[in-house]
Amino acid sequence: MHEIAPLNPEDCVLVLNRFKNKFDSPVHFHPEYELNFISNATDAKGMAGEHKSSIGELKLVLVGSNARHGWTNRQRKSEQIHEITIQFHHDLIHERPLSRNMMLPIRKMLVNSLQGISFSEYKKSGRKK
Repeated sequence: MHEIAPLNPEDCVLVLNRFKNKFDSPVHFHPEYELNFISNATDAKGMAGEHKSSIGELKLVLVGSNARHGWTNRQRKSEQIHEITIQFHHDLIHERPLSRNMMLPIRKMLVNSLQGISFSEYKKSGRKK
């Protein structure tokens, strides 16, 4: 399903900071990039591009332009799920700066986000969980 994102064409970034007791966002897509931080949604399910997984205590996902994504906790209520969503237009960072050597990792990350990127969760010890 194509979603009309709340980010206006005149704005460059939109930040949504939400607390919920239910976590259900049907699979959808939109041209904007989206960075999602989710906490306290243990056992919820998510998909972003080609990546599907359970959401642990914490989840950080970068969704590229027009990549399909969605989340659900199967209507099970949870205690105060926290979701921070940052949306930005696909043309926010122009091609020329992205072609500079220092920006190549950012360019690669944005290209990879078209398939969805789920960042690893780390324990306080700094080791991968």
